[in-house]
Amino acid sequence: LDHRLAIETGVAIRAAERAVPEDLETLVELTDTMDESTHEFESYRQADLRFHMGLAEAAHSPRLVEAMAEIQSELDEVIELVPHPQEVLERSNDQHRELIALLKKGDADGAAKLIRSHVEGTEYFLAGMPPADTVARR
Repeated sequence: LDHRLAIETGVAIRAAERAVPEDLETLVELTDTMDESTHEFESYRQADLRFHMGLAEAAHSPRLVEAMAEIQSELDEVIELVPHPQEVLERSNDQHRELIALLKKGDADGAAKLIRSHVEGTEYFLAGMPPADTVARR
């Protein structure tokens, strides 16, 4: 979790600072694809993988793209083993859309906070626990 969190947070910060409109258009297209694929996990996962890689590309840092590819490869092995209910996929994609909005505004702090919640939510889900923000609301 620590390594993924560090890379994804750095990527989100740099993407908020450096993304160009074409980068954001790609991310929007991928979220649209995920919206259409919540009933078919493999299609959703491929779009999700491309989203996170697109986020790294929006940071315009080859080393961050390389680090993101490594993290996504490691994560892919674990994600394949766990069933993903449609509501989990929808919540995740809602966060993707929120992240794009923050990138459009150049809000690096907001993007860092959101990606942290997104990464931690995935980790909690994979561990079979409710996300921390869900527990806090109870």
